[in-house]
Amino acid sequence: SKRLNLDFGSSTACQITVNGTASTGQDANRQPLRIRAVNAGTDIQVYAGSMAISDDSSNSSTLGDISVNGGSVNIGASVTLTNLTTSGGIINIDSSVTTATIKGGTVNFYDSTTASTIGTLTASSAAIINHYATGTITTLAHNGGTIDLTKTQLAKTVTTYTADKGAVLITDSGTVTLTNDIALAATKKLTISIN
Repeated sequence: SKRLNLDFGSSTACQITVNGTASTGQDANRQPLRIRAVNAGTDIQVYAGSMAISDDSSNSSTLGDISVNGGSVNIGASVTLTNLTTSGGIINIDSSVTTATIKGGTVNFYDSTTASTIGTLTASSAAIINHYATGTITTLAHNGGTIDLTKTQLAKTVTTYTADKGAVLITDSGTVTLTNDIALAATKKLTISIN
């Protein structure tokens, strides 16, 4: 189906697995699969396809875990999310998240009507993270991969940043505030390049 809207409600926690969808949606600028769920025990696993979670601000969702292994996922501004884990795919997220573990894929963090915050962000070697949001990243454990904090010229803050060997951070001093000194996770020699 090119238009499949599923509302799982709030009474029962669900375990949702998405293995594939139509490639394009029936409606312009909308994914073929759109989900709403309002139970913190509801978890979503995505392996392939194109989907959105509460991409309409009038339909909020509360979720426990979203795990993305492939496909394309849009997470709307009205989503309350505890854990985001990725090993592949493309994820666009407009909401705050408590814990994000990015092992692979491309993740784009955005703001909506309010600043989106990230409690703990952990990035591994295959991760590509583009940070368009203005909110605070409280703890950033950069074990590898590339994080670009300069996608917008709006102010943003990283409170605690730990870098490991192989991590690539793109930042500037005009829009990004690193509250604490950079901590080095590796005991080996690290190379820091300043352009």
